[in-house]
Amino acid sequence: MELHFSTVGKDKVLNALPIEYKPAIYNSTENKVQMILSEQFKGKIQQDIKWNTDVGEEHPFKFEDTEGLYKTYGVVTGIVDKYVDFIIGPGFYVESDNKKAETIIKEFIKNINIDTVLRKWVKEALIKGTGFIELAGNNTISEIKVLDSKWMFIKRDGFGNILEYNQVAITARNRQNSFSKKETITFKEKEIACLAFNQIGDCAYGLGIVAPAMLIVNNNIGLDKSMHQMVERKANSPLHAKIGDKEHMPAPDSIQAFGKELETLTNKTEWATDYLVDLKVIDFGNVTDKFSEAFRHDEDMMFFTFQVPEVLMGRGNTNEGIAKVQMDAFERRIQSFQEEIEKIIEEKIFKRVLASAGIDAQVEIVWGQPNEEQTNKKIITINEILKNSLLSMNNRDLLEKELMKLLGFEEQELESEEVKKEKEMEKKVPIIPAENRYEHIYWGSVADEN
Repeated sequence: MELHFSTVGKDKVLNALPIEYKPAIYNSTENKVQMILSEQFKGKIQQDIKWNTDVGEEHPFKFEDTEGLYKTYGVVTGIVDKYVDFIIGPGFYVESDNKKAETIIKEFIKNINIDTVLRKWVKEALIKGTGFIELAGNNTISEIKVLDSKWMFIKRDGFGNILEYNQVAITARNRQNSFSKKETITFKEKEIACLAFNQIGDCAYGLGIVAPAMLIVNNNIGLDKSMHQMVERKANSPLHAKIGDKEHMPAPDSIQAFGKELETLTNKTEWATDYLVDLKVIDFGNVTDKFSEAFRHDEDMMFFTFQVPEVLMGRGNTNEGIAKVQMDAFERRIQSFQEEIEKIIEEKIFKRVLASAGIDAQVEIVWGQPNEEQTNKKIITINEILKNSLLSMNNRDLLEKELMKLLGFEEQELESEEVKKEKEMEKKVPIIPAENRYEHIYWGSVADEN
């Protein structure tokens, strides 16, 4: 079917269209893309819903378990905090081609204190696999706060599209997995920013970094308990009393009586025996040495699973080359987490704030500042490029300005010689009156002046 448009007004053009043609009106590009995707996707997800279809899908593991490990086991606490510090610690800033949009987002970030919220949100996602932020407000976002993931459930359709989020009410939280839809608080899809780390397959939730290490952590805790139990039992050096010999066989009552004496042994006890009593100290050796290799194995397994460089956790017997490789790999892992975070913030939060102001623009998050090694590499690269005699003057000026920024100098505009001469000519020379012109000029010596 051919459609012919003329230069007449918009209303006349629409009225001239065939009756059966109904143009689709999209509020935004995002809605248009969503409609196209929903028409194309045919694959369905496997929903493992065993306990309550109205509330949402069941958690892949008990979030209480991983939360408990973070609260009570210092190794897990330290590892999670290290991740949070590396992800959020460098900070971030926003930039956009649309300066008005950039200004609005900067003001929004300042008003809601997003740094504090981000730390809690990321920590929830690392520990429990999934973090939830509530976005309060009608058109725009007025406030944000982190919700406890233990009581949040995701409800999806058969194609994986999120229908709603449900939070278990406080009155029903003491009944694990035995509450109804009436005992939940429902959030629309736009009211929640959901961050899931380490998602597997069709699961709506992430695994985080603690759940995959629970078995190894459990083994390490058990080994630590066994070692301390052994040390407690063998902390002292027990005595072995040999009474009598072949010719002087002691009576059982005598042995028992001497054993009772040993039970009351203190640091002030002194012994006086005849030649038939032989006292010796039993030495069990260094008990903890038996656990060294096992502890080393469990620690290595934890580092492998959490993917944390051992040098960060206080293991100082790593050479510099291996430590550098481990840190480079860890920084790449941190960057992957940051990319997931910024994608959700930009799509779920920034776009909604800008839409309320009637602006359709892209505002991007830029994380932290480059480290010293990256800066030095960039300086060396720019210096090598500047040595090229075929480099255009425009590009040379841009590279020199970038080099000044990297070296920490303030950017200054270079002025041509002609501009400098014009400025010198514009300077006004003060006029000295004729009668005062030679007032401070003296001829001869100081004596002549008198």
